[in-house]
Amino acid sequence: MRKLLVVFFVFLQNLVLAQNKDYSFFCGEYTFISFAYVDPNDWPVFFNTIVKSDSINVDTTDLNSFTKSVYSDNPFISNTEFTYKRAIDIMYEKKIENYDFCHKLSNRFAEEFDNVAQKGKIKLATGNTVCYKFASINALFIEFDDLSAWGGFSSIEDIDFNNVKRIVLPISVAEFTKKEKGICITAN
Repeated sequence: MRKLLVVFFVFLQNLVLAQNKDYSFFCGEYTFISFAYVDPNDWPVFFNTIVKSDSINVDTTDLNSFTKSVYSDNPFISNTEFTYKRAIDIMYEKKIENYDFCHKLSNRFAEEFDNVAQKGKIKLATGNTVCYKFASINALFIEFDDLSAWGGFSSIEDIDFNNVKRIVLPISVAEFTKKEKGICITAN
């Protein structure tokens, strides 16, 4: 019931307020994929996306080529509560309480995803590994029109944001479910 109220108020806000906004909403069922680039000589890099189909083509030359191929057709989804806070601040009013709310939202999202996620690995030509987890997600998403304010969210998302064409966030998750068939990640 609480999730339905969140969705209702988000849509109500968009219907009632006649303002210029730099975001839009969409909903549906997607495959959420969380990637972790592992380099034994450096910190890991984490990044996420959603895909509509059960397959994704990637370039396995190096990390930059990999992320460029992932984000050529798919949106970027941040790992951090700071991104959720920025989204809430954009949609509503900047408040210190938003941070606590977004921190809880981000943690709950990660916990529910991890409970049903399946795992896999891809070896890059550099010898490093990209580990990934995936699950079906049915959610309401917010998409941001102005990408310039969103680059470089944190050191754990140390990817080239010039490769990112769309940024979205799941703001109301109806459910995460385990994928029946899995997902096919193929190297170009």
